[in-house]
Amino acid sequence: MLIPFCVRHVTLNTGHIRDSRRDEVDPALTARLWPLIAEACAGDPAQAVPVPAVSGYSFTARCSGRCMTASIYADGPPSVHLCSIAVAGHAHCGAPAWRALHALEPEPLAIDPARVPPEPWCAVLLTKAIANDADALTWVSDFAHYLAWTFLEERP
Repeated sequence: MLIPFCVRHVTLNTGHIRDSRRDEVDPALTARLWPLIAEACAGDPAQAVPVPAVSGYSFTARCSGRCMTASIYADGPPSVHLCSIAVAGHAHCGAPAWRALHALEPEPLAIDPARVPPEPWCAVLLTKAIANDADALTWVSDFAHYLAWTFLEERP
C-alpha cells in the first residue's frame, strides 16, 4: 500500500487546517488502536469501543472502502456526543463523506462543503457539547490524527 507523506487534517468549525505527518503518530498506540477500529467497524454501528489511553471516553465507527466515519463520546450516563470525524483515503468515498459530515451541522461552518481537500484527509466536526469538556479538548485532535493514520495504513 502506498503510504502518504501526510494527511490533511481539517477542523470544520474553526477552519484550522494542518498536515499531519506519520512521525507524529506513536506506532505503539496505532497498534493498540487498529483492533478497536476493526471491532467498531465490524460490529453494530451504535456499539462504542473505548478510546485507548484516555479513560471515560469511547468511539463508534463505520468503514466503507478507504473511508471511515467515527463519533467520539464522553461516557455517561448519559453518553455525550463530542465530535464526528471522517477519514478519506480515496475520492470515491471521500467526497460523499465530506458532504455528509457538513450536513450534520445546520449552522454555517468555517470550511466550504464544496471544497473537498485532496485525499488523504481527516475532517473533524466538533459539537457544542465539547465546549463543556476541557479534558476532551486537549486530546480529541490528536486522537483524530491517530484514527486517520491507523485506518489508512495499519491494516493487517
